[in-house]
Amino acid sequence: MQKPEPSPDAHGGVRLGWLAGAALGVSVAALLWFGVRPNRLLDASEASAKTVHAAPPAATGPSTPTQWFGRTA
Repeated sequence: MQKPEPSPDAHGGVRLGWLAGAALGVSVAALLWFGVRPNRLLDASEASAKTVHAAPPAATGPSTPTQWFGRTA
């Protein structure tokens, strides 16, 4: 079952509003800016990565039942 071919002017009347056009323009500009000049973004991510520290090791308790009660094997 095939659908009929859409006419060439099927979507000709579709227009973006001014807010959607502005959002699209800002998005394209940001993609171009960070795609061409990503240094500031990379520096910020590197600085935030340096603030992440490893979690302290978990407290370890006795590893065998005989150590739980103070007896040695």
